[in-house]
Amino acid sequence: MVLLLTSEAVRRNIVVPTELAADPPKVMVDHVQVQQVLMNLMINGIDAMKDMNGARELVIKSLRADDDQLLVSVSDTGVGLPPEQTDEIFHPFLPPSPTAPAWDFGSAALS
Repeated sequence: MVLLLTSEAVRRNIVVPTELAADPPKVMVDHVQVQQVLMNLMINGIDAMKDMNGARELVIKSLRADDDQLLVSVSDTGVGLPPEQTDEIFHPFLPPSPTAPAWDFGSAALS
């Protein structure tokens, strides 16, 4: 997935470091849903940095936790969420940002 967004990140001068667990546990998930969530988080992070000056980083981390759990985080150095929207972030079906970019991935496929 990171490779899928590399060209967009490069075009926007965003560094995408990854810190992935060396030996992640096997977890039972719907891989399509997880890919969709992670892709949305990465796209939102890239969008949050579009008008920024200074360092732009989209950091992807995974960590093996206790009880064979896998923790995954996506963080960015973007502007953050306006305080008036903090109560809305977990509401489903929020309209997209009016400044959300149009993405064209061509024939790229998720791995």
